[in-house]
Amino acid sequence: VVLEVWSRRVVALADEPWPRRTRLVVVGFDGGAVKAARGADVELLVRADTRMPLTPDTVEVRYRAEGDWRRRAVMTREGNAVAGRDAYQEFSHVFRGVLAPIEFEVVGGDARVSGLRIEVVEPPMIEHMALRCEYPAYMARPARTLSVAGLMQIPRGTRVTLEGRANKPCVHALIRSALDDQAAAPIEAPAAGTVSFRYTMPPLEKDETLLVELLDTDGIRSGEPVRLALVATADEAPTPAVRWAGIGTAVTPQARLPMVGRITDDYGIARAWFEVVVDAAAPREEELFAP
Repeated sequence: VVLEVWSRRVVALADEPWPRRTRLVVVGFDGGAVKAARGADVELLVRADTRMPLTPDTVEVRYRAEGDWRRRAVMTREGNAVAGRDAYQEFSHVFRGVLAPIEFEVVGGDARVSGLRIEVVEPPMIEHMALRCEYPAYMARPARTLSVAGLMQIPRGTRVTLEGRANKPCVHALIRSALDDQAAAPIEAPAAGTVSFRYTMPPLEKDETLLVELLDTDGIRSGEPVRLALVATADEAPTPAVRWAGIGTAVTPQARLPMVGRITDDYGIARAWFEVVVDAAAPREEELFAP
């Protein structure tokens, strides 16, 4: 077989490769290149086909980053594959903290896979987040947009829309609750190739912490999720502070009973009244009008 190939290559000048006894497969590099976030670790996985005549004991990766010397490293052998039982013998190597593009090839036995490249892109990050708050109707407050800064205190019952902006075009934002185990599946807030995303929550009835991640158009996920803590503040009951004005606790039947004071509330008073009880009669209400 070797002589026949030699004849075709040398005599007939055919562009035919020499027969190989080893076959290597570099996982994930079907197109010859992958993209990685700047500063991330990139794991390289190579599989040697055990159905070939020769399964190499070692596989070497030879690489060069931009502005660096050419280097080489022996890949880590993962277990011991047995021909006939295991389809592949796996080898791995980790490029730590990749900051610049890397060109490399892998060599093992009589096989060589060349023309491989790791391209470096900026990871997606959230540049700005804001909360569009639509308050409960009884509060009679217009909707407001609040910039996210630390712990956000939001009146209970408010409908909140999270508005975000990323540093690069994204496919979507992945939003999940950090407090509710039942909400383990992330919610996809569409970005559709833009830098902006929106997510409207149900009315806020309890404290909530959201974890926000991004997936960009390069297929890169953001790093540690951004935490957004929302505190649902309760609407406290109105606080009346009133007292008798100019009289004591004993009066004549015809006396007038002047009272002065102040009633305060978080969001304003809708109605105020006195509840009056005379002897054993049923209570009655008397409207109170502020001057």
